[in-house]
Amino acid sequence: MPKVPFPPFVSRSADEASLPGTVDARRVDCYADMVGGQVVFRKKPGTELFCDLGVTTPVDALYWWDSKDVVLAVSGGNVYRVTSQDGNFSDVTGDALSPVGHTSITDDGTYAFFASGGRMVHYNNSGTTVQLADSDAPTVVTHLDYLDQYILALVGNSSQFHHSDVGASLNWTATVFANAESNPDDLLAMHVAHREITLFGTKGIEIFYNDGTTPFSRLEGSYQEIGCIAANSIVNANGVWIFLNNDRQVTMLEGRTPRLKSGPYDDVIRNISAVADAYAVFISLGQHAFYLLSFPSENLTVAYDLVTDSWAEWGYWNSASGEHDMWPGKSYCYAKRWQLHLVGDRSTGKIYKLNPAVYQDAGNTIRSLLRSGHHDHGTLRRKTVAELIIRAKRGLGGVSGDEPVFTIRWRDDNGPWGNEVQVSLGKIGENEFIARLAPMGQYRTRQYEIAHTDNTDFVLVEMEEPQVELSD
Repeated sequence: MPKVPFPPFVSRSADEASLPGTVDARRVDCYADMVGGQVVFRKKPGTELFCDLGVTTPVDALYWWDSKDVVLAVSGGNVYRVTSQDGNFSDVTGDALSPVGHTSITDDGTYAFFASGGRMVHYNNSGTTVQLADSDAPTVVTHLDYLDQYILALVGNSSQFHHSDVGASLNWTATVFANAESNPDDLLAMHVAHREITLFGTKGIEIFYNDGTTPFSRLEGSYQEIGCIAANSIVNANGVWIFLNNDRQVTMLEGRTPRLKSGPYDDVIRNISAVADAYAVFISLGQHAFYLLSFPSENLTVAYDLVTDSWAEWGYWNSASGEHDMWPGKSYCYAKRWQLHLVGDRSTGKIYKLNPAVYQDAGNTIRSLLRSGHHDHGTLRRKTVAELIIRAKRGLGGVSGDEPVFTIRWRDDNGPWGNEVQVSLGKIGENEFIARLAPMGQYRTRQYEIAHTDNTDFVLVEMEEPQVELSD
């Protein structure tokens, strides 16, 4: 019985007309799962409101303060403290952050520190935020981190990072700093992992460590001649760095080895007018690990799953335009004590819970789309197909007990698309997972497109054309 392949691979870089059946043409608001060697497609996790900060500015940062069991949120330069899994919060802003925008947060266990390109602000989980008073501290700070009882601060438009006095995070010495020097250029970002300080520049990457004396020295032989083009595209994903390099390719830095990962979307990214403002979040959810990279100038979010090594797009269905906009999230944190995945909105002060058991984006439709390549069962001879058998999760029922559906359409030999055909997902209790369509006509190559918009789960397991007759 010939399968209709929906493989784990997708390509938006190749001309769609050239894609074989072993490569999908597009995936939006869904992701590939592997079950016993079988590729299964699932609807992306939805969002529901966690709390509303009551402002009209984006949530530029979310941070789980582990030692205090609170979430810190930044919106419009103000700092908010979220104290419970019910979303209770308060505005703790004394001294606000300036400029307003992407915010870096770290903590030493006692104080949390914030910077967004200006002076550092700190907060001790009571009272309000206070601008760092030490006149020796840097005043143009873009990134913060913590290592071995030092607060580290990257100075904007420079090759320097400064550090606090050891064990005294509020005290700084003006002449104490480290300088990236292997191939000097302005540093875009600084991050700490595995007790190493990774410095991302426009031309290369350097690594520093605590040598116990200086206290920080460059790790010899660690320089990588691959730069970063978007400072906020950098995330640490299960121990590896992922970022957008200066050739506009998503790069994974595994140890000291850079690996290019964005081949399926390279042409799309290269054609974006501006990418320096791209930003990313990393979400480890269940058995999957998603790197979500958003491009504001293109209104596009691409999603890479490290577990299945597969790509898709995550969006926000704009019913007025009939198009997918960029994914609504700008910031993310995992609230460990509450076991909540929290997402900060890219345009308002709302914070959402990300949940695979929620099938809308904050009450808005999620439109999952899966478009295949042109499959031909290994031959370009004309094929007559008696029926199409679809295996999908059924018996879902709608929120009102109705009968949800998905739609399927196809085109033959790269011709015009046919009309959409509805396929029932069954009322609650109708659990037989087979749907059949017949007759299915003739083709040499055929491309399928499946879409799902109902407020239910959607899991596509496989499709078959069991009776195929060849002619001419």
